[in-house]
Amino acid sequence: MRRHLIPVMTYSLAAFAMLWSFASVGEAWVPGARGTHVWDSIWALNQWADAMVSGRKPWVTTAINFPDGGLIWAGDPVGLTLAAPVVWVFGPVAALATLTWVQLLMAGWVTHGFTGEFLRW
Repeated sequence: MRRHLIPVMTYSLAAFAMLWSFASVGEAWVPGARGTHVWDSIWALNQWADAMVSGRKPWVTTAINFPDGGLIWAGDPVGLTLAAPVVWVFGPVAALATLTWVQLLMAGWVTHGFTGEFLRW
């Protein structure tokens, strides 16, 4: 248990430190907002969660390509599905920050485990 707890806490704090300005300012600052397609990601988070609530296929939307609708090409459909409860309670910006935090935490933890297991000095 201790073998996993210390790295998880360390990478959790590191991920939180990277997103600290979002936590202190809130929706006024979105992680990665300047010069990226983050607004598309926020829209996709909102559309995916809304479709799940209404019982529709989450990858199909009528918000684009009127009147036929179109597909949401999600880069991370599992992440969108797991972030849907956060969207419902706190909104898509908080869901994006939470999803980014979890992905940074998992990337650090998995890399730490990989290097500890396979790179012996």
